[in-house]
Amino acid sequence: MKQYVDNDVLIKLASADLLSDFLVAFSIQPDDVYVLPSAEYYFKRSRVISQRYDEATILRAVQFAKSATLINAGVSLIDTVDESEVALLSKIPDIDSGEAILFAATHGQVDFLLTSGDKRALVALVEAKSCKRIVKRLSGKVLSFEQVIVQLIEKAGFERVAKAVVSAKYCSDKTLKLVFSPQQGNSEVLVLGGLKSYVEDLRMNVDPLLRE
Repeated sequence: MKQYVDNDVLIKLASADLLSDFLVAFSIQPDDVYVLPSAEYYFKRSRVISQRYDEATILRAVQFAKSATLINAGVSLIDTVDESEVALLSKIPDIDSGEAILFAATHGQVDFLLTSGDKRALVALVEAKSCKRIVKRLSGKVLSFEQVIVQLIEKAGFERVAKAVVSAKYCSDKTLKLVFSPQQGNSEVLVLGGLKSYVEDLRMNVDPLLRE
C-alpha cells in the first residue's frame, strides 16, 4: 500500500528515531512511502528545521527521504501529480504547496493512505466547495500525526514510544507535549485516551477524511 507522508510528520518521527518503527507498524517498505520532491532539500536547508531539530534528526530525515519514493518521479502517468488539481488546491487559503502536491498525488490511486500533520490544510480541504471530488477520494484515507502515534504504541509498545517521544522533547509537537506530560503519570491509558480524544475532535472538523 502506498503511503503519502508530509514533511512535518517525517521530521517529527525522525526526531524520536521512530521512522523504522513507522514502517513496521504499517507493514510497509521505504519505497512504499511517497514524499515530496522538496523533502531532502527542506530538511537540509530550512532555517525552522535547523533551529528546532538537531543534526542527528535532520540526518535521519534526509536518509529516509532518500530511501522513499519521490512524488512525481514515476514513469507512468498514474504515478505523477495531477497538475490541474495542484492549481485548484493552491488557490485555497491554508493549503500550502506541499499539501497541495500530496493531495493531488493521490489522483487515480485506490489503495493508499495519506499522513498529514497539517490540520489547517485538512479543514480547508473539506470546506472548499471546489474540492468535493478530492475529498471523496481521500475519505477514510487520511491519518493524522496523532493516529500514527497511536498505531506506533499499539505495535511497538507504549514504553518504547513514550521514551522516544519524551527523549525527543515531544518531537516539538504541542499535542504530544500535553498527552505525554509528567502529569499524565506515564500512564498508557491516559496517553492513549488523550491522543484518541484529540483525534475525535479533529475528526469532527475534517469529516469524512480520517481513517477509522
